[in-house]
Amino acid sequence: MGINKVVVERKLSKLKEFIRRIEGGEFGEEEFFENVDIQDLLVFRLMQCVEIAIDIAAHLVAAHELPMPESAKEMFLTLGKKKILSTDVAETMSNAVGFRNLAAHEYDEPEFNIKVVFRDYKSDILDLKRFAKEVVEVLEGEKKS
Repeated sequence: MGINKVVVERKLSKLKEFIRRIEGGEFGEEEFFENVDIQDLLVFRLMQCVEIAIDIAAHLVAAHELPMPESAKEMFLTLGKKKILSTDVAETMSNAVGFRNLAAHEYDEPEFNIKVVFRDYKSDILDLKRFAKEVVEVLEGEKKS
């Protein structure tokens, strides 16, 4: 089947735009914890990023003619096992799906800790950038080991 580079590049462009918007958010810790709208926006943008990454992963699985895994988490792990993504990025993105699931379905539950979101969001952005970089390398035909 092959990779539809136009589709993946468009999704990467959107991912980079959402990352830019997150990074452009001007708020400190105090303001973040006092303003539920800022909290909601950050969580929503991170969820959008993960959704785009899932779309890209699904495209890569299909393009490499791999059996479609039963879950989004497994898609990333499959790409890692097949050396399409590095194992580290595959595991990190698999964990990001867990965040997305928790944020989307249990946002108001005690298990969802907004303090952890604030603590981790900058490293989450770095993880998303690493994912995007590896996808670009896949598009350029470089093999991952």
